[in-house]
Amino acid sequence: MLRRLWRGWRGGPASDAESDFRRAVTYFANRQFDMVVALLEPLAERSPPHPEALNMLGLVIAREQGRFREAAVLVRRAVEGRPSFREARVNLGWILAESGEPDEGIACLDILIEEDPADHEARLMRATAQLKLARFEAGWSDYESRHHSVTATPCPYDFPIWDGRSNPRKTLLVVAEQGIGDQIMFASCLGSLRPAVGKLLIECHPYLVPLLQRAFPQDKVGSRVPGCAVPDWTDGERIDAQLPIGSLPRFFRNAAGDFPRHDGYLSADPVRVEYWRARLRALGPGSKVGLSWKGGTVTSRRSLRSLEPEMFEPLFGAGRYFINLQYGTTEAELLAFARLKAKGASFIHWPDALESYEETAALVVALDLVISVCTAVIHLAGALGQPVWVLVPSAPEWRYLASGEGLPWYPSARLFRQKEPFAWDGVLERVARELDAHLSFSVRK
Repeated sequence: MLRRLWRGWRGGPASDAESDFRRAVTYFANRQFDMVVALLEPLAERSPPHPEALNMLGLVIAREQGRFREAAVLVRRAVEGRPSFREARVNLGWILAESGEPDEGIACLDILIEEDPADHEARLMRATAQLKLARFEAGWSDYESRHHSVTATPCPYDFPIWDGRSNPRKTLLVVAEQGIGDQIMFASCLGSLRPAVGKLLIECHPYLVPLLQRAFPQDKVGSRVPGCAVPDWTDGERIDAQLPIGSLPRFFRNAAGDFPRHDGYLSADPVRVEYWRARLRALGPGSKVGLSWKGGTVTSRRSLRSLEPEMFEPLFGAGRYFINLQYGTTEAELLAFARLKAKGASFIHWPDALESYEETAALVVALDLVISVCTAVIHLAGALGQPVWVLVPSAPEWRYLASGEGLPWYPSARLFRQKEPFAWDGVLERVARELDAHLSFSVRK
């Protein structure tokens, strides 16, 4: 999506407007979005309209600032000024889908795909819109367009793609793709896949190898070695077919009823679980809650899905221990949490708990509850069957759906949704009230 911004720009004489727009393109490429907005806002007021500036400004304030309604107005003006501006029409479809007008957004994308069935970017946007609405069958079909996206990473292997037909004599390689959280989520389909093939080879991120090997002890699990045309961890196993892990739901999760109720499809090392339980008990009596407050990267809307430590003050109270599950914790963040100790709770940072997913998984199982923004620890806790509360931004990624308090992937997850971008106060006040009740119930049990 982001790379489509300037494809429609034709250049031309370096007027003041064009000069400012070119500077904005440079700032955009360097992810200096405040400068992009500062340069383009004056251009958005010009007459006649500057379609490229309207399109870029609309997408930036939508994606980076959550201002979807304003963005829709801007991008509509870009389309009105140049009806043939396809990139703006695609962006308008996405913005409408994200801003609470999903059917209108999907209708925009439908027209674009009818005009050009090979527009994989539009298909991918329609896929995420459909999946966010839990229209799984339609969404998974379009989701295959991710392999043709401008951001796609080519698969290094040349095996035939699995067609979904069962064959107990075949060996299937499941190929890793996307991030750790996505791999954990899609791994929930591996149990459904297992009876369909004779042998299963599971490629995944190195962090996940022990967890998936424990879940599938009869199969081989390994991680990719860059530059290898054949997985070198398979011991020379003959491979009949391959399938990217993100394509599994297309075969096994096409309706809400296809998602199994489970108590966890991954498990932690029981020895390490007991180790962390002992360390938690040594802290003293009280509830033990895992906490993660920062999600995503600069390319995946981190600002919209992350919180500052001080925002968690309503949750802190006597007899509570909050255990750090946040990767990449900074000294400043630790100091901010330390200042909240005046409320009577304690914030515990054990670096060794974050050294590997094996240790983190064991700690998660030992905890009473996990509270986190949308990040990989949600998937880890849900896959382990542990209670996890998710702080969901007003315009979440498709994995967290558009509405509801639950997730089909993880029955143990509970969602607390934000109403407006950056408005976390109400969310955390509700979590604080629910936390009192939840922990009191846990103690009574």
